[in-house]
Amino acid sequence: MDKKPYLRPHRQLWLGQPGGCCITNNKQTDPLFLSPSGLDWHILVSSPAIGFSNLSYIQSVDKDGVSRASSPAAGAYQY
Repeated sequence: MDKKPYLRPHRQLWLGQPGGCCITNNKQTDPLFLSPSGLDWHILVSSPAIGFSNLSYIQSVDKDGVSRASSPAAGAYQY
């Protein structure tokens, strides 16, 4: 299963498949985006998404071209 993060109402980060089927690596919490109202989806230093992804399921670089390294953050942008 491809574990892509997606945003649910109330800014909760869910990793896995919606609906509860076959979820083995799931976290439900505020991802602490830099500025959701300004549509800035970078994450803060205290974000629970840091180090939560698996290199097997993500791109090797984020949307800014930053390497994911050995502790990849969930989402489009690496911290």
